Amino acid sequence: MQEESFHKKKFIGSGLLGIILITVMLWLFDPASIFLQISLADPFLLSLSLIPLIGFYLLRAVRWKILLIPVNDSVKISNTFWTTNIGYLVNLIIPVRFLGELIRAIIIDRKENVGFPQAVSSVAVERILDLLAISILGLVGISLASAQANIHPGALDRITVIGSIGILMLFLVCVLIIGTKREKKLLSVTSKMINFIPIIPKRFREKIYKFTADLIIGAKGISHNPRIFTISLCLTMLIWLMQFISIVLIFRAFEIQSPLSILLLGSMLIQLSFIFPAPPGFVGTYEAYWSIIFQGIGLTGSTTLLAAGIVSHILNVSLLLVLGFIALSRTGMGFSKILKLKR
Repeated sequence: MQEESFHKKKFIGSGLLGIILITVMLWLFDPASIFLQISLADPFLLSLSLIPLIGFYLLRAVRWKILLIPVNDSVKISNTFWTTNIGYLVNLIIPVRFLGELIRAIIIDRKENVGFPQAVSSVAVERILDLLAISILGLVGISLASAQANIHPGALDRITVIGSIGILMLFLVCVLIIGTKREKKLLSVTSKMINFIPIIPKRFREKIYKFTADLIIGAKGISHNPRIFTISLCLTMLIWLMQFISIVLIFRAFEIQSPLSILLLGSMLIQLSFIFPAPPGFVGTYEAYWSIIFQGIGLTGSTTLLAAGIVSHILNVSLLLVLGFIALSRTGMGFSKILKLKR
């Protein structure tokens, strides 16, 4: 009960913070001017921006199925698609990072019998690939944009974070590949470490050992064979290019002139901003990061930028709510029941 009360207070507190943040931004930038800019945006291009967003979720479903091939090669894309949308819906509404990923693992295990540890491991591999691709695309954006934009000096420190994250993700990919290729050696080291601690009961030692073995199996999607890894990485690049294309269409709808390299860099920085704590629905923080990032890399027209950020946020959330609640209806469970799922 105390934990539930804590989460409820955190939910309310972060929600109020988001509302205050968006209210302050509207007050600073004149709501009438913002709504005027929104009314002048091209509705056709805004509608068109939803297509790559749908592609984003479809490609994630295909990639997840591929990563689960070493565990179960008959996993249905329809199950990975709808389960992915439930996970995103949970992360959107509940300000607790990775809760959606855990629920995804539980649901896909129940639907496809892949095993909870294996499912969790595959989700972790997804996140590593995502950050690796975002970093690669961000670095491409930096290299192309450096000569085309007057990047604010204060933004340079944030931009260098991309390179650091990319190096870290590449290191983790290498660790995963080596670990899964040398499964017996890794399990032997795990067994020795467990047995080195005599206070751990035997039955728990066996569970820890089995859980580690299951995690390795779940991560084999990245090293099962070079073809699967290559396809997974290419799909990941396409996944985040879908987000980039959507942002390009939104900028064109508002007639904001900017080189594609700047938009590529900005869109990848926005994806990295989701790492930080946020209120439910990313209310306020999405618009704040959007404005700070694009102005920080040299774009002007703060009112138009904020208007574009608000519309981008609305489109993203609306699509996710529609897909998420359709996915919930297919499970036959309400949102509250989904949150109470246990392994």
